[in-house]
Amino acid sequence: MGYTGRIVVGRSELAALRSKTLREYGVRVLWQCAYQDGWWQVQLDGDGDRPVAMLRALAAETGRPVLSAYVLDSDFAEVVGMTPGGTRWRAYLNERSAAEYGAPPLPYAHDELLAQVLTWAAEAGLAAAAVGEALVAQHIFAEEAFGALLTALGLVQVEATPRDAP
Repeated sequence: MGYTGRIVVGRSELAALRSKTLREYGVRVLWQCAYQDGWWQVQLDGDGDRPVAMLRALAAETGRPVLSAYVLDSDFAEVVGMTPGGTRWRAYLNERSAAEYGAPPLPYAHDELLAQVLTWAAEAGLAAAAVGEALVAQHIFAEEAFGALLTALGLVQVEATPRDAP
């Protein structure tokens, strides 16, 4: 049995756990990590209500693009990228597993998805490379696939901290 829950990535001057949006989302933080240039990641213990609304609110709160992955039993992840202006894209990592779980097909071709992700990365100020490969690579654990996508987007981890926050 693997991890099921939401991983949220954002950028702000404040630490992730000081985010009003994340605090009000009401899901316990399992751990957090920091990336260069003020980016951070939190892994949540499950998922709360209205995750898309939470992402919209987080993008508005930070004034920057955000990224989220809903991981199902570590088998696949549905990733959503969103900007403060409302631009949104969605992808599956470990896409074969997503299909086996019955996830609905994505509404666009791989090339269109790649263009959307690269546009999101540019707006986020990230120097993305090898994103296309990261989107289609198969990993044993969806969390590894998400980590590979973050690396391809240009995020560099600097610190990880286990956290048992309310």
